[in-house]
Amino acid sequence: MQNIKSTLETEAIFSEDANHRYLLKKTWDSEKQTLTIITMYPHYDGVLNIDLTTQLIMNKVSEMHVFGSIHFVNLYSNITTPINLKHLENAYDKHTDIQIMKAVKESDEVILAWGSYAKKPVVEARVNEI
Repeated sequence: MQNIKSTLETEAIFSEDANHRYLLKKTWDSEKQTLTIITMYPHYDGVLNIDLTTQLIMNKVSEMHVFGSIHFVNLYSNITTPINLKHLENAYDKHTDIQIMKAVKESDEVILAWGSYAKKPVVEARVNEI
């Protein structure tokens, strides 16, 4: 019989008003490489409540056995970002870009995961900023 114990460390950086989540870190093995995933926007706080996309990414990345941590950052950091993409102009601030750049710098690999949304003009402009 095996008794396996594991700890998943979670760290998140939010704006003072808690409307923006700039960074979500999930670490289970600090000896392994770090991966940054850039997605569109956070759905939940990510600390206790995680969305399906985050869970699926964590499952697949952990199966690779190469990475021990993931930095989740988003093109749009506002947790309440509407699905209607016409209203994305104010869905991020200067701290969003700072945290994206910091996460990328601290990572061994980066995956761009914003999907077909990047073809929309307002999102394409944001992608080009980054």
